[in-house]
This record gives sequence, structure tokens and C-alpha cells, in this order.
Amino acid sequence: MGTSTRRTNKRINDILKKNHINSNGEGINKIISEALFPKSGKSRLKNSIINSTCTNSFIKTFKNIINASQSLNADSNYDFNIANFTSLSKIEQVESVADSLCFDEDPIIKQTVMNILMNENSPIEYFKNTYEILKDLLAEYYTEQFEKILFEELASNTIDMDDEECMKKIKSQVTEELNKTFTYSDYQIIIEKEEDESFLKKILRNKGNIILRGLKI
Repeated sequence: MGTSTRRTNKRINDILKKNHINSNGEGINKIISEALFPKSGKSRLKNSIINSTCTNSFIKTFKNIINASQSLNADSNYDFNIANFTSLSKIEQVESVADSLCFDEDPIIKQTVMNILMNENSPIEYFKNTYEILKDLLAEYYTEQFEKILFEELASNTIDMDDEECMKKIKSQVTEELNKTFTYSDYQIIIEKEEDESFLKKILRNKGNIILRGLKI
């Protein structure tokens, strides 16, 4: 009989022993707060999430989204340079756009782009509002990062946990803080300096720190 080789996150497990979460995700805010802001030492979770938005993969995709949105606003016939785009099914359009925008094969970035596109009726109409797209991208990406780091431990320690409900609650908290922090003025500065990748990394790091700080309770 073999033994499990699954690596566990001891600190997350310790947090879960002290805090309860029900099947609908109630209590997830307390767990996130303690995971992000330990009483002593640095938070690997917080640093991991913030650093993930400063990778070349994320920055390149971030820029590609801005450029695609600007192209759509400049040319009503723009179709992401995808052949026969309008004749594709919804899922084919979503997959094709994600493939064209994502810098490399980073699965979390690609899944994030697909998730935000699947919530919209028309990728073309959606991409005309660059500010909203960037906010949606960040909210979804932070949520995906939380899922990657927390959910295996949560599933192992919570009876009948509803992944979807937990994700909704996490995303709702992140979106609330992001709406307070990522202003239209920030967006305008990003558009003006979007070719400066070092600047993009700096502003995303700064905003990430503020957004995650808002999740502390």
C-alpha cells in the first residue's frame, strides 16, 4: 500500500485548523487574510501573487490586450487577425483570441483570458473598453492565483466544498479592492507608457500590494 507524495502547505493547514469554512465558501475571507498577512515572517502567498503579475509572460499578454483593444477602437473591421473569426463558434472565438493574446503557454494566464471572454457575448464588443478589460483581467488572474495556491488544501480540509462558490467569494473581494485602487487615471498612465515594460511591472507591483492589503481583516 503506497503513501501519498502530495506536498502540503503546512502554514495553510495550520490556518485551516483554526478557521472553519463551510461548503458555500463562508469564512474564506478570514483564511485569505491570515495566509496573506502572517503574524511573523513574510508571506509567500502574497509575494507569489504579486510577482506573478510582473513576469514577462503576464506583461507581454497585458500589452497585447491593450494593443488589441486599441486596434478594435481604431478599426471597426478588426478581428484579432484571426481568419474567418465571425464564422467561428463562441468557444472557438474564445480559444483563438486567447491563443493570439497570450505571450506563451502559461496555462493560468491563458485560462484567465478565456474565463473573462466566456462571460461576454461578443469578444469584439467587449474589447472596445480597455479599462474594464484590464480590471477584469487582474481580478480573474488574482483569483486564479489564489485557487492554485489554496484550493488543494481547502478541498482536503473542507467537507463538500463548493469550488465555484469559493471562487466567487474570492473574486468578489478582489474586485471590490481593485475597483478602489485601479483608477481610470492609473489606466490612462498605463496607456501612455505601455511600451515601458519596467514601468508596467512597477505599477502592477504597487497596485498589487495595495489590493492585497485591502483583503486583510
